[in-house]
Amino acid sequence: MQRKSPKQVRDAVDKLLKQIEEHKKQAEREKLTFYSLPEKELIKLERGGTSKSPYAYASSWLTPVPRGYQGLYRMYLRNPDPVQHLWLFVTIFFGLGFVFDDLSQAWVGRDKRWPELTTSEFSLPPNAYSTQELQFTVPNVEPSTYLGNSVFWKQIFPNGTIYYRGGFSVAIT
Repeated sequence: MQRKSPKQVRDAVDKLLKQIEEHKKQAEREKLTFYSLPEKELIKLERGGTSKSPYAYASSWLTPVPRGYQGLYRMYLRNPDPVQHLWLFVTIFFGLGFVFDDLSQAWVGRDKRWPELTTSEFSLPPNAYSTQELQFTVPNVEPSTYLGNSVFWKQIFPNGTIYYRGGFSVAIT
């Protein structure tokens, strides 16, 4: 793929920064925790300086949450490419998964008291944005902080491609 000009990169990052500010304000209104990539990383991703395309640029989630109530995790995605990406999914699960380099180890070590959730299949058109949201019921666990794992991936038979792995924490009251 052809690399973007410095102006194209700057324009895309400026638009992303505006999107991030809107997402951050929405998260504050909804009392969600919010995280986004720093501008330097966004520039690198928009420039095509990594193989991680499309990519997750921000996320938000609900914490604290009482046992038995609905939890929420949201991932904000971007496709900087001039081609559409198909067969995309976001999955979340709980446990110490983010400490393992290998996702299969993370999956085996997940906390099975919590649900594992995956979005419906979606696609990202060229130069598009998407927000994927997963809601879950907090199980009857001891009050503590539990670690969530998020994975943005593409289904390609017989394997898949992982675009992003992240973590979040949920305090249970």
